[in-house]
Amino acid sequence: MIRRIILLVFLLVTLQMNASVKITEVMTCNISSHLDRNSWNFPVYLELFNASTESINLKGYTFEHHNLTAKGNLKYKWKWMVTTNIEVPSNSYLLLYFDKDSLKSLHSSTKLDSDGGVIYVSDPSGVVVDEFSYLPMTAHIAYGRDSLGNYGYMLPTPKKANQTIYSSLKEYRVSPVSFVGAKPGLQSGPISLSLKCATPNVTIHYTLDGSEPTKESPILKDGSVLSIDSTTSIKAIAYSDSLLPSQSLTGTFIFMDEKHESCGGFTL
Repeated sequence: MIRRIILLVFLLVTLQMNASVKITEVMTCNISSHLDRNSWNFPVYLELFNASTESINLKGYTFEHHNLTAKGNLKYKWKWMVTTNIEVPSNSYLLLYFDKDSLKSLHSSTKLDSDGGVIYVSDPSGVVVDEFSYLPMTAHIAYGRDSLGNYGYMLPTPKKANQTIYSSLKEYRVSPVSFVGAKPGLQSGPISLSLKCATPNVTIHYTLDGSEPTKESPILKDGSVLSIDSTTSIKAIAYSDSLLPSQSLTGTFIFMDEKHESCGGFTL
């Protein structure tokens, strides 16, 4: 009899473990990585994965967030319950958006902090089925965990399997990009400038319209220059096959036109 009870408890626990969703990725600084076509915005998102053989309805599930304070302590921030029918299909990913826009589907009335913290996921009965800890975040970089349970920084992979996990931004990130030949600000005439990065074997992508660079943006090769004779906003990011991309470099080069000159130019 006792053996049957133990077996029953084991089966119930096993079913509970199998019938739960796991957080696999969070992105609190989503500047241009993932566009939500429901809101046409780049909101904070949390990725769930259902590894079970059955679809899971999130109605009644709660998400509880404790943020990381400046002293390194955890502080309770909020709790949000899913009140509508949201299905996570078997062996599939789902994104929930934490952008305080609860009027839209899949969007919550709360927001995840970029300073780091812990997220607890509980099922409708109140049992905690997952716990996800993340460190302070920065633009263009997500935080996730791999199949072995390792946590770290990574390239965003919304609704896809996670790529390489990096334990530290400081040690595994490309050095910042810088301007060579000219500095942002007011210019007296046409200029030529280049971009450099101290990290070897990187590819520098740039834009001239103020948008965030991606791997699809134009490449400025070593020794190449940009010739500019009108007001231009340049952004650049250096990518590497073995490291996380650099921070985004931004600089606006201002040239006076006839209207500015007739008004006496700029006051800086």
